[in-house]
Amino acid sequence: MILLENKITIFTHMVYAKKSEECRKKLEDEKNLYNQKLKEKEDELKKTASEIVKRRVDLANKNGYELVSKAHEENRIAELFEAERQLDQLLEKVRIRLKDYTKTENYSEYVLGTFAKALEDLDDDEIYVYLRDAESDALKDKILEEAKRHNISVEFKRLPEKLIGGLIISDKNGNYEINLSLSEKIEDSRYKIGSMLHLIMKEVED
Repeated sequence: MILLENKITIFTHMVYAKKSEECRKKLEDEKNLYNQKLKEKEDELKKTASEIVKRRVDLANKNGYELVSKAHEENRIAELFEAERQLDQLLEKVRIRLKDYTKTENYSEYVLGTFAKALEDLDDDEIYVYLRDAESDALKDKILEEAKRHNISVEFKRLPEKLIGGLIISDKNGNYEINLSLSEKIEDSRYKIGSMLHLIMKEVED
């Protein structure tokens, strides 16, 4: 027969063992939960860190691209300014050469030729012809002769010196103006000369 004390001892051991098992299981569950939470936190931190790194890399790439783009744009603008400067210098040399050209006999033939060609498309009986003072005496009579062949009356006006030479034709009502000045010829050729200069500069750079 088991004594009461022994029963109590046995019962106590049984209860203790049960409680111990429950505590052990609870502790293990808590430990597993802790490890799970810890892993989730680590994964979250890794993901956050990865996103931060990615954002920083993307930002660095973006800033780098923007810096490269800015440098490229600044370089392109500098090239355009340089090309424009060289074009202006080149055209200024052309203007100087054309001023010398106005002092030659070929120049008078050129002006009369352009005037005669322009008259072919005119229907007016009266026109204004703009000439430089320096060449009026040399060209007026021949211009009048050419105009007479087309039954056109001519009144002469002064061509501004800045237009270098050539002539301008207009009707007396101000409906049209045919600019045959040498300065206008230069401006008409500006794009073509500029394009050629740009190609030359690119070939030098390459």
